[in-house]
Amino acid sequence: MPRRREASFNLKILIWDKAATIGKKPEVILRVLDNELQRLRKEDKFHEDTPDVRTIKRIIERDLNRLDPEVVIAKLPPHLWHLRNDYKDIKSLVADTTRESPLSKELTTAALIIASNLEKIRNAPSDSLGDPFGHTVYTVGENVYGGWWIWDDQAKLGDVDKTAAVELLKRLKDEEEFPELADIGDWADLKDDQITENFIQRLISRAYRGNF
Repeated sequence: MPRRREASFNLKILIWDKAATIGKKPEVILRVLDNELQRLRKEDKFHEDTPDVRTIKRIIERDLNRLDPEVVIAKLPPHLWHLRNDYKDIKSLVADTTRESPLSKELTTAALIIASNLEKIRNAPSDSLGDPFGHTVYTVGENVYGGWWIWDDQAKLGDVDKTAAVELLKRLKDEEEFPELADIGDWADLKDDQITENFIQRLISRAYRGNF
């Protein structure tokens, strides 16, 4: 029999996420993961086969623990860290290496509000009235993504400080984690197909890691 293809890093993240939410139960993870992958394949969003129970167990118990701690911190959301055998060491490493810049809290806040706004925009019905971005990303004053637009009753996009939004984009453009931002000059330049759930979750995870 031909050897089964090694799971991609993205597939492993899906498995680790299931282990973090369901527990380290390979048989249960297999059923949940298979249903999710079938749906993603039908939507042409994923093209890998579902691993067997033995492979899932190996990915959880061995592959995750073989990653360098720096990779875990940089590439994985914090809710997956506790799956590691050296979870306490990971937390200590984060505490020891985090050096907040004067704008760190402002950038964290901006990232979280922008992520929330993008989620609202992404989930808004296609027949929503109004343009959540407007003709420019900035509204009156120093706020970005502010203002009302009609959706069911009224949905409010959070206000983000303009200076923080510009600085956040500048810093994230240099990070490999956000290829969507590499070639844009403004948050308003993000295209609909770039505002994915994966992008939003990466932005939230980056916000919680801080250390901008």
